[in-house]
Amino acid sequence: MADVPPTPTPLRRPVTRAAVPLAIAAVTVSLLVAPTASAAPARTAPATNPVAALAPAAVSSAAAEARVARLLPSRLRNRALGSLVGLHVADAGTGRAIYGSRSTQPLMPASTMKIVTATTALMTLGPNARFVTRTVVGSGPQNLVLVGGGDPRLSSADLRRLATRTARAWRATAATGAVRVTLDDTLFPAPSAAPGWGSTYQPGVVSPVRSLNRDGRHTWDNADDAARYFVARLNRAGLKATYRGRAAADPGATALASVRSQQLKVDIRWMLKMSDNDVAEILFRQVALATGQPATWAGASRAAVTVLESLGIATDGLVLVDGSGASRRARLTPYALTEVLRLSVTGEHPELDPIYADGGLPVAGVDGTLTTRLGRYNTAPSRCAAGRVMAKTGTLTGVISLAGVAQGADGRPKVFAVLVNRQPSSVAKLTTRRAVDGLAATVTGCW
Repeated sequence: MADVPPTPTPLRRPVTRAAVPLAIAAVTVSLLVAPTASAAPARTAPATNPVAALAPAAVSSAAAEARVARLLPSRLRNRALGSLVGLHVADAGTGRAIYGSRSTQPLMPASTMKIVTATTALMTLGPNARFVTRTVVGSGPQNLVLVGGGDPRLSSADLRRLATRTARAWRATAATGAVRVTLDDTLFPAPSAAPGWGSTYQPGVVSPVRSLNRDGRHTWDNADDAARYFVARLNRAGLKATYRGRAAADPGATALASVRSQQLKVDIRWMLKMSDNDVAEILFRQVALATGQPATWAGASRAAVTVLESLGIATDGLVLVDGSGASRRARLTPYALTEVLRLSVTGEHPELDPIYADGGLPVAGVDGTLTTRLGRYNTAPSRCAAGRVMAKTGTLTGVISLAGVAQGADGRPKVFAVLVNRQPSSVAKLTTRRAVDGLAATVTGCW
């Protein structure tokens, strides 16, 4: 299904592209950050298409905001929302608060954490960043090393292309005999569960975080799986190749062939639309490396905090444990989430366009995790807000969240964040989700 983001209100203004606030450290040759005009490979997120402009504003901002502030308190008392709900609503342009309840209370964000991950990745790496998977000559004359570069959406097709290019380059060296292939996935440390992950999360909910994985496959050793597939394709390409396990490549090894990822902005759209945990966790580590931190849970957390603070986001009370929000120890405040969202709406940071202006967030009732197929925005009272809300969803046991941008009755975008942290076990999750959707519909003024 095609993405159909609502046409943003003309709030965004032309700005001079500012320098990224954090210098990108030359930590590894496997990361390439360079603007490019070339077309993205076939494995892209769904295409985005603007919808028709919304009707002219029928009410003033003062009247629209007063109505939202008057209605939200009673609608927050919906029993489907439980007893612990944080909510913040603000004008996207000015940041002026429209309504708040527990706005500054740190709460579990679930997958709305991916908004933070998208922001830190785009600001640190740039929307046109690409990641490189390559092969190099090993320590012996018949040795070849496959080097994982942390491509968040490396595909089997990419590995087939790499195998073809490698076989061609290998034969050009006039080498003969069998080829021994080893895997270097040392860009990231050995995988471990993040603090606060459930014991059953891996590998089904979140894959072990490695710098090589194909097609987002949820296996315990996804890098080994990718390497074995690559070796099989080498044999199909005419080389007699055997797989010999893991071995780090020499830093100065001769490169044979490589494949580059699609641009980061495409991965960001995919991550937000589909709530892809694996993409989020790989980007969490890439931000760490790009800012000079180790690609550990602690290093990635420090990096994310540093990026947010450089953008003027207060981080008191925030706990950035992982990139996906799967951790039950993670904490965001509704206010901080809306402030992060505003960065992508105002136009002051064009690097963040993939989140909002280019249609990265799911559109209510249209695509991603907000499709009507999933029961979102297809019943009263939220049906009226279909196409007028772009937001990231989140779900954990007892947690339902939604954070995004709603077109107000005054024609201005409003940022909002709802974090439900005590979703009643006696209430179906879909019922709670629909109650949250009703809060977003209230922000639009259609209910």
